[in-house]
Amino acid sequence: LLIGIYLWLIYSATLTELHTSVGANIAVFSLGLIGAFFLYSYQVRFSSTFLLLLLLLYGIYRYLNAAGGGEFDTFYYAITFFVYGSLFVSAWAMGFGFARFRFFPWIVSIAVFVIAMTIVVSDFLNLQSQMNADYVVWIANHVFREDNIVHRFAAMLFVLIVP
Repeated sequence: LLIGIYLWLIYSATLTELHTSVGANIAVFSLGLIGAFFLYSYQVRFSSTFLLLLLLLYGIYRYLNAAGGGEFDTFYYAITFFVYGSLFVSAWAMGFGFARFRFFPWIVSIAVFVIAMTIVVSDFLNLQSQMNADYVVWIANHVFREDNIVHRFAAMLFVLIVP
């Protein structure tokens, strides 16, 4: 739970589009994770309870969508509820995994690693696309002049990576 909170704090620092409270997000995630963990540790069936949870959340979402008031306010409340609901459902599924499968922490850690590497590669490609031709020419002129095999290998890798 603490690792999830830490990762959510890091992730929410990069979110600018969703104007939801970080503390409320952590509370919803914690409630979903802890509630599902304790419920499913007593061997309650997952399919029926998860389906009931989805139907309940969908009903609340449809009610908020059809509620009176301004069009913008209704849309804002429905989308905010959708964000909290999707966070709660994902935490609920994770709580089920932690309660029933002993190898589930490994799956979660691999998923976090893959997501983190995707973000790192995306950031690297964004930085790479900002390189202009003058910089590439300057690097190529200074690296290719060397007769050392290490410099030539580094230059070859640089040319292969930079488009």
